[in-house]
Amino acid sequence: MSDDSKLYNSRIAKNYLDYLSKFHPDVSIDSILNYAGMTHYEVEDPAHWFNQKQIDDLHEILVQATGELNISRAAGRYTASGGGFGAAKQYILGLMSPVAGYLLTEKYYPIFVRGNVVKARKVGPVTVEIVSKPNPGVDEKPYQCENRIGLFESMALPFTESLADVDHTQCYHKGYET
Repeated sequence: MSDDSKLYNSRIAKNYLDYLSKFHPDVSIDSILNYAGMTHYEVEDPAHWFNQKQIDDLHEILVQATGELNISRAAGRYTASGGGFGAAKQYILGLMSPVAGYLLTEKYYPIFVRGNVVKARKVGPVTVEIVSKPNPGVDEKPYQCENRIGLFESMALPFTESLADVDHTQCYHKGYET
């Protein structure tokens, strides 16, 4: 893939900025966007996509501006508490279980990320295995894996009011071959 391949939907950046606004309101969003080569209208446009460098730069400046080394995981955990779904979220949640939500990950993940293939399968009554594999030529970073873990942890919140236990024993970033 080329360095300018559009791999990450603006919703990801928007979630980071929503997290930033809530937990670090003193940090200038304009300076964050400027550093990352992003604009407000791009972040607000759910049809816009960013490349790896822009997302890397966003992560870099967020860590620098906040001092929060684990901001990617924290922002991932913040995903389920974000206010973007409103009443529709409650209606949808009433029609499904946490397991069903995790199984839908495979179908909906490409709406947010083009750089990975995600597969999900039920392996127990309340256990789902999710495998994420970077597409050829994609240089995904460890912080992106942490963001995904945070997201998966947060998906249980609307159902259980607690984070899911994510057992992440085999990681591409730690030498495990997918």
